[in-house]
Amino acid sequence: MRPVVKPEHGETVSFCNSNNEIIEIVVQKEYPTWRDAKDPLVASIGAFCSYCENDKDIEDLDVEHVFPRSRGGSPSAWDNFLLCCSVCNSVKSKKIISPDDCHFPHLNNTYLSFIYDSAGRVKINPILTGLSREKAANLYEALKLGRYPQTNECPTDRDFRWKNRYEAWNEAKDLLGKYNNGMIEPPEIITRAKDKGCWSVWFTVFKGYDEIRRALINGFEGTCAACFDPANNYEPVPRNPGEEDDI
Repeated sequence: MRPVVKPEHGETVSFCNSNNEIIEIVVQKEYPTWRDAKDPLVASIGAFCSYCENDKDIEDLDVEHVFPRSRGGSPSAWDNFLLCCSVCNSVKSKKIISPDDCHFPHLNNTYLSFIYDSAGRVKINPILTGLSREKAANLYEALKLGRYPQTNECPTDRDFRWKNRYEAWNEAKDLLGKYNNGMIEPPEIITRAKDKGCWSVWFTVFKGYDEIRRALINGFEGTCAACFDPANNYEPVPRNPGEEDDI
């Protein structure tokens, strides 16, 4: 799950509208409705689901409340917003009791929270222990990230998240082969990755390829660069060092 950085209140972001015009937007602390926060969110972290990372048209993204309104979360605060696809938003619903109970992509290095494989499965990172594992597991369960065909937790008819990850893996592997053979350059790989989404899948497939990993970090708006060590092949590092849960 891609870790992201949201701008602070008062900062200005650039949004490209449907007329290909660049609009400068000042981030507000509070919004009249959550819908009004969509444009600055897209400008800040890209038109992707913050959880499953699928690429979406802007109109197909929801502004989701990290801490549900029904649990006391603010309905209008910028700090309580992320972008979400309809599947993740519906599944997550009211399950989060406290934002302190889970890992979140704007607060933690969520690339360390989960691992991805060639079959389209996502799992809790086995290196995690203690509170870090508990908080990763809480988000995993809230989002039902373990849904996979022919398992005890099969996807619903409209939950294609596993399939999107599977297709992204295959496309990334195909482009890796072409990159090794000098048939494709990094900018085209990033364009294809942004068209497909599933950033964490691409970042996993291109492990050890510093040029591509750097381009994936820089090419996806709002990716938290501080979560990756450029001196160590851009491997992930804890986002909150010194805390009990340093992830």
